Amino acid sequence: LRINIKIIIITQTSKFMNFSIKNIIIILITLCMIRRVMSSIFPSVNVLGKELKQHGTSPVTGFYRDGYCNTGEEDGGKHVVAGIVSKEFLEFSKQRGNDLMTPSSSFPGLTPGCRWCLCVERWKEAYKASKDGGYDASIVPRVDMEATHKSALDSVSISDLQQFAEQK
Repeated sequence: LRINIKIIIITQTSKFMNFSIKNIIIILITLCMIRRVMSSIFPSVNVLGKELKQHGTSPVTGFYRDGYCNTGEEDGGKHVVAGIVSKEFLEFSKQRGNDLMTPSSSFPGLTPGCRWCLCVERWKEAYKASKDGGYDASIVPRVDMEATHKSALDSVSISDLQQFAEQK
């Protein structure tokens, strides 16, 4: 069950709303709390149809930096594939403009073996490149099926993911 809560703030003068900055902050904090409560009542589902498992905490991964490959409307990249990155994938990603290796002030940088919530389209790009783009299959990250969000199936098939499933 997905519950979407939206706030529309009208920037022009309105007869119906007169929010101060303080009120807006209180509303946003309340919505964050509601989201956390709702996610504990209605847990996210993985590609296997079961409760989504935590994927990585060192470094902490996920769009929401909670260790889960969860998603929401604000996650434009759909960081839903629970990948275990290889050196080949990190180099492939860097060639395509997304350097996941170089640390920054808010990002630790990844090394081979890191568990990271990947954008489904980047995973798919690596998969396709290994199939018909002249790249070795080592560029495709292994996938933790229990930690991959079900919305990944909107872009890739379960069989494609299973080909690269982590062996536990």
